[in-house]
This record gives sequence, C-alpha cells and structure tokens, in this order.
Amino acid sequence: MEEILSRSRKISQFPNDSSPIHPGFRKGLVCMTCVVAMFDLRNDDENIAAGKKFARQLQTYGNGVYMNEAAYDLNNWQEAFWGNHYNRLLEIKRKWDPTNFFTCYHCVGSETVIKRNNIVTCDAEGERK
Repeated sequence: MEEILSRSRKISQFPNDSSPIHPGFRKGLVCMTCVVAMFDLRNDDENIAAGKKFARQLQTYGNGVYMNEAAYDLNNWQEAFWGNHYNRLLEIKRKWDPTNFFTCYHCVGSETVIKRNNIVTCDAEGERK
C-alpha cells in the first residue's frame, strides 16, 4: 500500500512556532506512507528485518514522522514527531497534567510512564497519582 498526500504550500507561510507540528512538515510538499507486504510468511524474522531496513532507508529522505502512522519501535520519537517543539510541549504537559493522568504510548511526557503487562500502572516515581 502506498499513500501520497499533497500538501498545500500555504502551510509554509505560518511561523514554525504557530503550532507544535514538526517543522519539517512545513517544508514538505508531499507526505508519503509505505507499507511492506510480506507474502512469504515462513520467515517472520527475515521479513521484519527487511521491512525495518526499508524504513531506515526511507527515513534519510524524510522531515519528521506523523505520529498516528509511526512504527511502534521508533527511536528518538520525540524528535521525529515534534522536532524542536518537544521541550515546550513537555512544559505545557507538566503544567496542565502534572500527574500524567492523560497518557498514551509515545505521547508527550510518556517517558516517565511505566507499563506492566501492557497496562499503564504508575509513573517513574512508582505511583499512579
């Protein structure tokens, strides 16, 4: 599957700090999503490795990652999703949600959340507030 979305050049006319999107999205003219289809299911490890290699090769051409379509094991997701906006977003998160009540995987501030059995149970200090 391949998805290509054209972007309007108007988005580049707004200042980078006017919204938290990754600054790279303001420069791009298209957003492309690729899915690798694996037809030979006899060797999952080989297929997964090939898919990850393909994704790494594509990332060299990219300017940020759209949060809702990212790989689960994305490294440096803070930079990939938010660019230089992350620290400001984290400050806002800590101000308005200091107990990290609203959280999800790879959301702003989720580095402090600990999962047990795939359930968010507590923050890094060991208690759910």
